Amino acid sequence: MSKKELVTLGRVFYLKNNMNTTSTMRVSDGKFILEKESYINTPNPTFIKDNNSYYRKSIELSTDSIDENHLLTRDVELSSPSAAASIAGGREMNGKTEWADEDGVTVGEFMSSLEQYDSFDLNDFKNFYEANKQDIENIQYLSQFNQGIESFKKEYPIERLRTLTLEEYCLGTPNYKNSLSHKLEFGVYKTVGLSIGGSTSKKFGIYATVDNQYVGRDGVIDDVGVFWTEFRKQLCDFITEFGTTKTTFYTFSKYPFLKGTSMVLTKLLFLYYPEKVINIASRPRLIQLLRLFKFSFDDTLPSEQLSYTLNTKLRAQFDKNEVFSTGYLGHSLWKYLESNKPEQENDESIEYWVYTPGMNGGADWDEYSKLNIISINSDIGDLGEFSSKSEVKEVLRLKGGFDPDSSLKNLILANWQFANEMKIGDIVFAKRGKTTLIGKGVVRSLYKYDPDKGDYASYRDVEWVDKGMWDLSTVTEGAFVLKQLTNISKYEGYANKLEKLIHPNIIISKNEYTKETFLKKVFISDQKYEDIISLLDRKKNIILQGSPGVGKTFMAKRLMFALMKEEDETNIETVQFHQSYSYEDFIQGYRPTDDGSFELKDGLFYRLVTRARKDFEVNKENAKMYCIIIDEINRGNLSKIFGEIMMLIESDKRLHNWKLSLTYSSEDDEKFYIPDNLYIIGTMNTADRSLAMVDYALRRRFAFIDLDPAFGTSQFTNYMVEESKLPKEFVDKLSKSYINLNEYITQKIGKGFVIGHSYFIDQFKDCEDYSLRYKEILKYEIKPLLDEYFFSDKDKVSEALLLVNIDN
Repeated sequence: MSKKELVTLGRVFYLKNNMNTTSTMRVSDGKFILEKESYINTPNPTFIKDNNSYYRKSIELSTDSIDENHLLTRDVELSSPSAAASIAGGREMNGKTEWADEDGVTVGEFMSSLEQYDSFDLNDFKNFYEANKQDIENIQYLSQFNQGIESFKKEYPIERLRTLTLEEYCLGTPNYKNSLSHKLEFGVYKTVGLSIGGSTSKKFGIYATVDNQYVGRDGVIDDVGVFWTEFRKQLCDFITEFGTTKTTFYTFSKYPFLKGTSMVLTKLLFLYYPEKVINIASRPRLIQLLRLFKFSFDDTLPSEQLSYTLNTKLRAQFDKNEVFSTGYLGHSLWKYLESNKPEQENDESIEYWVYTPGMNGGADWDEYSKLNIISINSDIGDLGEFSSKSEVKEVLRLKGGFDPDSSLKNLILANWQFANEMKIGDIVFAKRGKTTLIGKGVVRSLYKYDPDKGDYASYRDVEWVDKGMWDLSTVTEGAFVLKQLTNISKYEGYANKLEKLIHPNIIISKNEYTKETFLKKVFISDQKYEDIISLLDRKKNIILQGSPGVGKTFMAKRLMFALMKEEDETNIETVQFHQSYSYEDFIQGYRPTDDGSFELKDGLFYRLVTRARKDFEVNKENAKMYCIIIDEINRGNLSKIFGEIMMLIESDKRLHNWKLSLTYSSEDDEKFYIPDNLYIIGTMNTADRSLAMVDYALRRRFAFIDLDPAFGTSQFTNYMVEESKLPKEFVDKLSKSYINLNEYITQKIGKGFVIGHSYFIDQFKDCEDYSLRYKEILKYEIKPLLDEYFFSDKDKVSEALLLVNIDN
């Protein structure tokens, strides 16, 4: 089939990230049409650089096809979903992921689900069905399934639906576990027919929130009594009509109150009329199957009508005397899809994950390693049915058993990433407890859900390539996080350390690190970058100084990457100075042993210098670079910590002939010197009132680099818009507000106390309400800092807060 033939006719998708505005794209006969009255954002300044052709089209439309409210005055046909998304969003966007239909299905998901299969042969499916149905009919599944349907009809005859109370129907009420909605999704009828786990509670048409409001498809319902009476009537009338009709119709044109409930309607219809519909509620899957069997159909119909269509056409192809296992027909279709799915090629951008097998600290490892799987134990149904993290959160809340004040952030993220973000080819490190690595595997399948597998219902196939017991503490001082699943790709060098723990002699290929890589995430000018790299290379010792949040610590490690031209933490050590830190900790000193005696122990810096010196003495100018990053360098007693090596850190004293004896050295000990391939990067907070001035002797040996907040720079704006998915208007307002606040702070107490941009970097990712997240940052991070700055003047705190009280 051609790509054009795969595109559904007359299907409408909505732009997900246009916040409170609406942009719609109609996909019709292979064409992508941005519809009249779609909202068009003002083009972002980077747009012309990122995609000049889309930018020109956006400018063209803004001159003759957009009204004063930024709404299109005509339909516009475009070349692709990305073109439509980019023009509507005002910046380069991936249309395959940004456009989604009412069910949350993206354009990319829908089209790829069709493109990955060849057309199906009906006889082949018949053979598949016959060969596999015996596996189910030979056990108690069929009788239990039929008993479940009969039990449902007995408890909920259609006549009862007509008198059902709101509390007896919907989720969120005090007695919600006895409601019809709960029984269908979570309770006694959960596995009878088809699973409807996932999506939001809006799929039921009405539900109650924690603050006792009733919500429907379009938001909070004002007159609940009137709404419920009409909703219940339309639900009963629809089910009754469906029992007698032999034609399909667009459900919501006749029963508008049922809009958005297709998943639930399909399940109800299957329970009442199991011979009339297929037990599949996923609209993309139904359309996919109808197309692949080459059946003619109207693909604008909702799920329940498509299910009826597929059932009718499929059964017509079988012998009329065929005895169908009602519950197995849909199940076999799904399995048939899986068995015909071609292998997905690996993504080039491999990501790394740390994972605990099971919920009890890795207790399920033996089983998982035998089955070659990883599984996540959330017990909330098919994770593939959820279209957002907020839906996962909603279902977890309804499930109960959690602290009502808990955000569930880690659990929500783990479930979402397991089903949606993990890719074939990704690497999984299995752990037990906090410090034991027990295996390494390669992900070999997409997310799968099979309720017959019990505790392992949500799983992925994994090829475990290494199994054993390795102690994490031998390669790092930290411990594994307690979360069941964590993406560690963003932690530079961490995966390398785990790899080397398993294979100590492995040679890991370089990860190239360029100036462009650096400037993408560190918001300084090109010229300042060149100056800092030159200083670090020449001076060997630099200190990054600035106020809170300007990115000092974040920048330090990346400067070494840039100097080395590769992203490798192997020879980088980090330490934070404090008032109690001593020469004995840093260089060398006597420490107590288990038997009560004392022995001479080398400190962190001594050990690093020893490694660097051995490398330098063997390889000279080809020796690797080594670095120690000293966070909060001015918090320690620097003269005491550095002692006699203060002289040796100077760049012109990095020679063998400057070596000297250390405080605790004996006459027989080798003298100490610092080689030319060792670098020192310190960070200093200029807003810390408790710190004394840095020793002048140390100042002479370091170059001091001032870092400023990046508010208003193109790098900051682009990052917040492109990476954090924030509207440019909001980012501009944020930047302007904090530029004003920092001017106020500078006037009152000095430039060293301004507030940096790091308070907002990556804080809005995975965020459903960016304005609410901003208020959290303001209340719990910015305000306490201002209280400290102006500790004796509440009026100044109030004045400062007014400058950043962004009104959305």
